[in-house]
Amino acid sequence: MEPIIEVDCSRCGTEGFELDDAEESCDGFYNKETKTFICEDCVISEFKGSQKFEDMAQEMTAGNDRMKIPAFDLLTYTKSNTALRNGIDNTPSPEEIENLKKIHKHIFRFVWKYVCIPKGKHLFITSGYRCKELNKLVKGQPDSRHLTGQAVDFEVMGVSNFKLWQYLAKNLPSYNKLILEYWEKGKPQSGRIHVSYVSPEYNKMKAFQGNYGKK
Repeated sequence: MEPIIEVDCSRCGTEGFELDDAEESCDGFYNKETKTFICEDCVISEFKGSQKFEDMAQEMTAGNDRMKIPAFDLLTYTKSNTALRNGIDNTPSPEEIENLKKIHKHIFRFVWKYVCIPKGKHLFITSGYRCKELNKLVKGQPDSRHLTGQAVDFEVMGVSNFKLWQYLAKNLPSYNKLILEYWEKGKPQSGRIHVSYVSPEYNKMKAFQGNYGKK
């Protein structure tokens, strides 16, 4: 779907978020009745782990259409506020786009189908493809699979990252590495999940807890 509307975050003021022709966005929450948009970064930094976080999620999604598995959208996997603020062109090559499509097909369609839709929750990609300049700026590993479009960091809003990681480790048909990063015991919304996907033949199917920057 082609974007038809550009909106600004009502909290941080960041400009240029795009809504598709169904007035939906994977970069944050858009309330169709009030025409209010809150970007993903503000959602995570201001509300994560609180009751206000859950209340806001219900409020912002009220009246939205029935959830469905989204089609592949390149912007979802390349959008970076850090890149926007620093004037970095985070455009992947055709080969890297194909890698992102594989992750969408083999990882995120599964997450949407078996986690997001049954629970009525939204998936947030916190870091997808990174060009070399962006990867260096965020202090990513020089050989990170984010550079090739083969790794994504994400969360499902309102779902324990630890429980989500456990579920995916047992049930995802194929993945290279599945890492629970920065999780703290007793804080169910802490951390994030890093997943990489190469090919069924290469994927190592390794799931573990670790820190930022793993391949």
